[in-house]
Amino acid sequence: MSSLQYFNEKGAGQKFSDECHYSQAVVVGDVVKCSGQGGWDEEGNLDGDDWQGQIEYAFANVDRILQAAGLRG
Repeated sequence: MSSLQYFNEKGAGQKFSDECHYSQAVVVGDVVKCSGQGGWDEEGNLDGDDWQGQIEYAFANVDRILQAAGLRG
């Protein structure tokens, strides 16, 4: 049976994990499962008026967490 490995990207991801007790990604065997990613920047700030920027940050957050889990992103 595969063991679970939990990953968070540095910065906002680790901060939110510490405060809210969740992981941004879990690796089970050779499968990476990502949690929902928000449109926050590296410090955890969210610009409520810039939805296009939030979308770009959300995809950047997915890229960073995939890299933290050992993938290329």
